[in-house]
Amino acid sequence: MAEENLKKYGKVMEQYNDFVDQLEHGNAKYEQQLPALHKKFIAQLQEQGKLPPEVQSYAQLSTEQRPLVDDLIDEHFAAIDPTIPLVFDSFKCLDLNVELEKQLLKFWQPIFSNSTAFKRNGKLSPAEISQVEQFRKKIRRQSVEHLNRIHANMLQIVRGCKDAELVAAARSYLILHDRMVSMYTKSNIIFVSDSNLL
Repeated sequence: MAEENLKKYGKVMEQYNDFVDQLEHGNAKYEQQLPALHKKFIAQLQEQGKLPPEVQSYAQLSTEQRPLVDDLIDEHFAAIDPTIPLVFDSFKCLDLNVELEKQLLKFWQPIFSNSTAFKRNGKLSPAEISQVEQFRKKIRRQSVEHLNRIHANMLQIVRGCKDAELVAAARSYLILHDRMVSMYTKSNIIFVSDSNLL
C-alpha cells in the first residue's frame, strides 16, 4: 500500500513540476522585464522621497520597502493584462510552500534523530508520532491555503488572460488542484527537493 501511494504521489508531483515549468516558461517574458522595471521604479520612488538615495537595486530593499516597488510592478503589468500580477502572486505562494516544507523537515529531523524508540525498532513512540502529526497538520493547513490561492489565481487566468501559454499552465493546475490538496492533507512525505521545487 505504501509503495502504491508513493507511485501515486510521484505521478502527481511529476504533473505539478510540469505545471511549474509551464508557468515559468509562460512568465519568462515578463520576468525578463523585472530588472529594468525595478531600476525605473526605484528611481521614481527616490524622486518622490519614498526611498533613500543610496538604494541601488531591488536586492538592497528592506522587506518594508519592497511592497512599494512590487505595487508599481503589479500596476505596470495589470495595464498590459490584469491577470499577470496573479502569476507573480502564485510564484510567491509556491515559494511559501517550499519554506513551510523546510520548517516541517527542520521540526522532524531532531525528533527522528533523538528518538530512542526509532533507534530501537525503526518506529517513533506514540507520543512522538502525535507530536510530529500535530505539527504536520498545522503546517499543511497553511500549505493548502496557498494552494487554494493559486487555484483562485489560475481560475482568473483561465477566464481572462490574453496569454495562451499562461492559460495552458493555469488549466494544467486546475486539473491537478484537488489531488495536490489531498496529497498535502494526507501525506507524511516532505515535498521539497534540492531544486527547491515541491
